[in-house]
Amino acid sequence: PQPLFATKKVKLLSFRSVGQDNKHLKLSLRGDSLQVEAIAFSFGHLAQKLTPGQLVDIVYMIESNEWNGKKSLQLKIKDITIDK
Repeated sequence: PQPLFATKKVKLLSFRSVGQDNKHLKLSLRGDSLQVEAIAFSFGHLAQKLTPGQLVDIVYMIESNEWNGKKSLQLKIKDITIDK
C-alpha cells in the first residue's frame, strides 16, 4: 500500500473543476516554500466553498503524473478540509 501523508494549513493558490459533471478538482497548493499541483477525485462539491488564498488541511498520496510526455509529481488528495 502507498503511504498517506497529512499536512495542515496549506495555502490554496488556485483550483478548477474538471472531469465529467465537474466531479473533480485540480488544485495548486503552497506549503512552506514548495508549490505543488494536486488532483482531488470526487471533491467537486467543495468548489463553491473554496476560495483562493484560504488555508486547507489535506490528506494525500504522492504520485507521478504524465501529461503530453512531461512527467511531474502531484498530490492525490484523499481528504480536504477548510482550516478554521
